[in-house]
Amino acid sequence: MARNAAPAFDTPACLAEVDAHLSALDEALASGDAERIDGQAQLLQQCLAASLASLRQGGGESLSPELVQRLMLARTRCMQQQLAVHRATASFGRTLGMLFPGESTSFAPPATNATARALQAYR
Repeated sequence: MARNAAPAFDTPACLAEVDAHLSALDEALASGDAERIDGQAQLLQQCLAASLASLRQGGGESLSPELVQRLMLARTRCMQQQLAVHRATASFGRTLGMLFPGESTSFAPPATNATARALQAYR
């Protein structure tokens, strides 16, 4: 008697898709095209959300050391991209501060978390 089970989660294929989205976002960041960056970031976020949902539904598949290594590499790449965006934002803020030194208004949203407060302190 066959049960209607959810399709098995293909972790290597999922990681390959995440890697592809990370590479596309790397290229978008290098291009400096804001619309392209936004689009690629949204696609990556959707892919990560879908992958996480599928992994949760797929059960407790144990990960091989190779897959764990690939996940750690993907995490590192995400963190590097996040750092690049934070640096660009800080640079943009400093440039605006030099262009409009007498302005008392801030062009950045108020600091709501530790990272945002640290970036404001850096400026």
